[in-house]
Amino acid sequence: QLPPDSVPVALTAPLRDRQRAAVLRQLEMTREQLKLHQLFGTAGITYVTLKGLPLAQRYYGNAGLRTSKDIDVLVAPHQLDAAEAALLAAGYVPDDGFDRITPRQRIHWLKAFHHCSFAAPGSGALIELHWRPVNYPDILPSVTPGLEAAPRDQVVLGGVPIPLLPADDMLLYLCTHGTMHFWFR
Repeated sequence: QLPPDSVPVALTAPLRDRQRAAVLRQLEMTREQLKLHQLFGTAGITYVTLKGLPLAQRYYGNAGLRTSKDIDVLVAPHQLDAAEAALLAAGYVPDDGFDRITPRQRIHWLKAFHHCSFAAPGSGALIELHWRPVNYPDILPSVTPGLEAAPRDQVVLGGVPIPLLPADDMLLYLCTHGTMHFWFR
């Protein structure tokens, strides 16, 4: 550890400000994660969280040690409409035009993509609602079907058990996700 005055305040003050902002953002994301858990639980929607704060809690023992820009949740395809309706009823705002497409376009969207996005009321936190883990249905085909009956892991976040994919499925998902994003995120 460095002596207290060994680094100029001109350097440490901006770092402290950034750290404080990051902590506040992660607390807000934790609040959103818990809000989503309650919302989906009340609506009877089974889900798992992909990545984010619960994953940091699982592997680092502290959700605040990894920043997260969004919350990714995976629902079974047959629960997508109910999940979307629950989010809309709670004031979440569609963020990607998914709400402005025709029924025919929606059929194609559901085949071509794997998620739609919503902005949380108040915080503006981005929620990605997934109906399959990745765009390509042939990749990780065993993860989504039967999500309700599939074994799930969980991690306690804010005193609430948050569902996650089992460790082996999570590893496959994270490797696939990282590869698809060229390990950018």
